[in-house]
Amino acid sequence: MNDAWLVADWVSATPAGHRTAARSSGHALPPGCGDGGGIDKGCHVAVNGSRIAGRDAAHSLIHDIDMMRFLLGDIVDVQALTSNAVRGFEVEDTAAVILRFANGALGTLAVSDCAASPWNWDLAAGEAAHYPRQQVNTHFVSGTDASLTLPQLDVWEYRSGKGWHEPLTHERTTPHSGDPYAEQLRHFAEVMAGNETPICSGEDAARTLAATFAVHRAVAAGARVAPAL
Repeated sequence: MNDAWLVADWVSATPAGHRTAARSSGHALPPGCGDGGGIDKGCHVAVNGSRIAGRDAAHSLIHDIDMMRFLLGDIVDVQALTSNAVRGFEVEDTAAVILRFANGALGTLAVSDCAASPWNWDLAAGEAAHYPRQQVNTHFVSGTDASLTLPQLDVWEYRSGKGWHEPLTHERTTPHSGDPYAEQLRHFAEVMAGNETPICSGEDAARTLAATFAVHRAVAAGARVAPAL
């Protein structure tokens, strides 16, 4: 992490947003999203997501952890379990993670490199033509006034009174289509030219990395740990 913070300090002079910040669905969120302070739909209660990994499972979580930080702010505690029961390799193939955010929200993540499932961002978001798109959601954000799904951007909320006997209304926002890799490169060029402000700073990247490393530390300790900042 010391090296990460050195890089973050260096990058702070000429940073650019990385892939997660450039995702088209993230830029189509309702007003109030994407500032690390939350969605403008009441207090956050919980967020959960799923992913199919392409390498050691816990490291694949970095993309999802980064997205959750983008939506909900900093992570203060991490608990996690991993398993290698399917393949028996030294590296894990499945992980389950619990996150606690500074604003009081809780998050859960499930990730596996050995599950046959459509519930992962690459298949659901439709951002890459070489992946067959599946019309499913992978992330769910629950709040006291409304809840949101990603990547399909479904908003469920009460329009009048709140309670089990009151109807919930459903609204869907059409995500912006676009290639996040191309958008990342375009944004990088614009930042270097001084035309745009960085979407993601070096400090943001280092904090996401710290939260991801905390997953491994939590597994090793068998206890809740804080990201090492």
